[in-house]
Amino acid sequence: MSKREIARGSVWRQWDLHVHTPASFHWTGKKFDGDISSPENRTLIDEMIEAMNAAEPAVFAIMDYWTFDGWFALKRRLAEPGAPALKKIVFPGIELRLSAPTTKRLNAHVIFAETIPDHHLREFLSDLKLERTDRAESPRVSRRLQLWRMEP
Repeated sequence: MSKREIARGSVWRQWDLHVHTPASFHWTGKKFDGDISSPENRTLIDEMIEAMNAAEPAVFAIMDYWTFDGWFALKRRLAEPGAPALKKIVFPGIELRLSAPTTKRLNAHVIFAETIPDHHLREFLSDLKLERTDRAESPRVSRRLQLWRMEP
């Protein structure tokens, strides 16, 4: 850091800590298909990278509902030959709906260091406790809950 930078004082940077990907439940665009390495998914990830690079914030956090799949897809693509360069800092995160004694929805946003090993993120997910509430839920969430209940 130069003396000029130190004399300047604090530097404020814009961060966006709530970014969804095509893996997120509430994503409104084209979603990932089943094969994360398919050409269509690779194109979606490349578009994500280009959008983040072109955007004002210096830092992003992927905040998909109930999944780290968007983070895993981004990491996988960035490790591939010919992938576009990501010029921003991106943190993995997850958005969870909490069961709470309120009539309003209560979400938790959990952000992790970008250096966290993938298996720690998977362990975090496996340690979550699911609870069915009386609220109406979408068919996709109901199906996901059914599948989770079937697992040993």
